Amino acid sequence: MDQTLKLASGGPLTGDARVSLTTGVQRVEDFDRQLQAEHAQALQGGGAPSFRKITIAYKGAQETYYSYCQTHRIHHCGKQRVVINHRTADLSDAAVFLISNKLHWHAGGLTRIRRHRWPVEVSHEEGKAEGLDQDQVRDFQAIARQIALVAVPYSLLRAPPTIPPCFTNFNALSRPSLTAQQACGVGTHKGRPSGHWRP
Repeated sequence: MDQTLKLASGGPLTGDARVSLTTGVQRVEDFDRQLQAEHAQALQGGGAPSFRKITIAYKGAQETYYSYCQTHRIHHCGKQRVVINHRTADLSDAAVFLISNKLHWHAGGLTRIRRHRWPVEVSHEEGKAEGLDQDQVRDFQAIARQIALVAVPYSLLRAPPTIPPCFTNFNALSRPSLTAQQACGVGTHKGRPSGHWRP
């Protein structure tokens, strides 16, 4: 499909996926253990390590990974860029396997995309758990309305407690004599806002 559409694609790879090597076909998780052994031998003998240290930026912080990145043929997927990531320098933690059809991409770029993509996947699964996938909608407007009804309250619940008072002062907004601007602490001068949000 990606070859037909000629679009970049990538994602996680399970440990039981099959990778074709010059020595035969192996499970990816077995290949990872082989790479770890070669990595340890290279460090002792002064050779080139199999895993290289990379750093990516995520939410204002720096995250470190130890990554293997090469092009291999994956069973049922064809030739793919394969990335194997560990978080610890001794490679003792569980590996994360990634693939992409863009054979020139590097470990840093694939890891960064996956890191930013993962919260989206989590939110999608949480939405399905709340019943979003069971709602029947018939047109684009209904889809947008349903997503907004779910996403806006969810975002407010997940947001830090620094929202303007108008979102919490529902009693004030329910009084006809008080406008939304007054409830939020925003004054007006000649029809234009003259105040600002009050903490």
